[in-house]
Amino acid sequence: MMFAKIVFNSHEYLTSLTLRKNILRLPLGKTLSHSDTCNDDQQLHFGMFNESELVACVVINPLNQSKVKLRQMAVCNGYQGQDIGRRLINETEITLQQKGFNSIELNARKVALGFYEKLGYVTEGGYFLENGIEHIKMMKRL
Repeated sequence: MMFAKIVFNSHEYLTSLTLRKNILRLPLGKTLSHSDTCNDDQQLHFGMFNESELVACVVINPLNQSKVKLRQMAVCNGYQGQDIGRRLINETEITLQQKGFNSIELNARKVALGFYEKLGYVTEGGYFLENGIEHIKMMKRL
């Protein structure tokens, strides 16, 4: 597996849109909306590749000079449970530290809470609905 930055509007970026749609939206009976992608050109995109095949991706939204928000992380169904998501997050965090960011936040789906806790994220506040499912805000200092 190889970690790499995904360039906006590249072939890999377009593939990541399909992955995000298939893993994050279709199970909810939704598709990627304009609000999901409208600022993608101003965000950072990273992926894990099995040779040339994109198997996991994540979107990072810089909030200010020191803080980012992790958005729309997805791992292909056939690759889930193989530590690829953990590797993607770890490599992304290293890259963000190198860029000078020192904290990261995210809205975790309730079912993903344990995954992020194992990576050192802590909850802030209680559950809330986002896209019709329960989420909780989580933070981590890098």
